[in-house]
Amino acid sequence: MDLTIEEIAPILENYDLGSPLSLSRLRSGFANENYHLITDVGEALFRVCREKSKEEIQYELRVLQRLKKEAFPAAYPIQRRNGSFISRLKENVIVASEMKSVKEGNDCVLLMDFIAGGEPKQNPETVREIARATARLNSIEVNSDLRRANALGPDLCHEIMMKLDAGDHTFSYPEIFNYFREETERLIEPLSKELPTGLIHGDIFPDNTIFQGDRLKAIVDFEEVCTDSLLVDVGVTINGFCFPDDRLDENLLDIFLKTYQEIRPLSSLEWKLLPYYIEWGAHAMIAWHLKYLLDEQDSRKMGRLQFFMKRVKELRKKDVRFHD
Repeated sequence: MDLTIEEIAPILENYDLGSPLSLSRLRSGFANENYHLITDVGEALFRVCREKSKEEIQYELRVLQRLKKEAFPAAYPIQRRNGSFISRLKENVIVASEMKSVKEGNDCVLLMDFIAGGEPKQNPETVREIARATARLNSIEVNSDLRRANALGPDLCHEIMMKLDAGDHTFSYPEIFNYFREETERLIEPLSKELPTGLIHGDIFPDNTIFQGDRLKAIVDFEEVCTDSLLVDVGVTINGFCFPDDRLDENLLDIFLKTYQEIRPLSSLEWKLLPYYIEWGAHAMIAWHLKYLLDEQDSRKMGRLQFFMKRVKELRKKDVRFHD
């Protein structure tokens, strides 16, 4: 069940957004519920944070404040009248069927800029746009207050394998488990090499971007933002933008890398390890979905997991190599 204007009206009283006129559910995400809110003075994105704790959301907000100083293309949070950004839903607003999806005590709400547009086509122009934005993001200097480990890093894979070894799961997928172990062990060594680190989005796929035509308006959904090897963002974004029809397009890949390097050149070691990080860009998504599938069945998550499994297997057959 979706939220209604009547249910969110008490929250809107804390903002200078006027009176609500309509509230419509947007595409269903894996970690949030997003609504398009129209009021008599404008528009906003009404986001219910279903998976993240308040502390995790506060970190995301600090990063967004840093990005705003750089005029980075993103959707930014809207302040409440008291200067804060996080609101809360009352318990009875969250319908019973979705309570299991929300962390205990976490009913945080953010109102964000609403940016008109949609998902891009994968073509040379959109690839250039996203390559420039990714390189800009990866080039931003961060202080200690913005440093945070990657929740989708190798540690997540080790956590999952420990659960598998202990039998600490409700559902069993032997073929997926065997594949996951083998691929994780294969990637451990190359991903342990010391590489340039900094701020990464961690999930730059087309559905986390807003384009108008071939022009990037914003990168959104910074829930997984963190500091890690910058090559993680390169590998993930290549997965998002260089696989039209689910096949690696080497022309788009070449365009992405050349454009990215105009802002942040890759080191010799990064070039050598790039094939592993392209595979990791898919494998990290597998780990995220598998984490939840161990204890709950979800056809959407399973479909996405199998999609990325197929991609990694095909990448290994292709055996892509790069030279600086």
